[in-house]
Amino acid sequence: LTDAKVRAAKPAERLLKMADGGGLNLHVAPTGDKTWSLAYRFGDKQRTMALGHYPQVKLSDARAARAEAKVL
Repeated sequence: LTDAKVRAAKPAERLLKMADGGGLNLHVAPTGDKTWSLAYRFGDKQRTMALGHYPQVKLSDARAARAEAKVL
């Protein structure tokens, strides 16, 4: 993902999921809300952690939060 692609992401009829890699995703809701999430595994179960809303949490901040969460 690039910052330009994140800014240009338009809402669709259904939830749009844009992957950045390493489990980091941007969810674009039909209402236009953009939310960062991190998909990870704990034990044998897949979990999801919300990292915040765009533009309050920029792409670089979301990537930093992903790196920090991976260390934990």
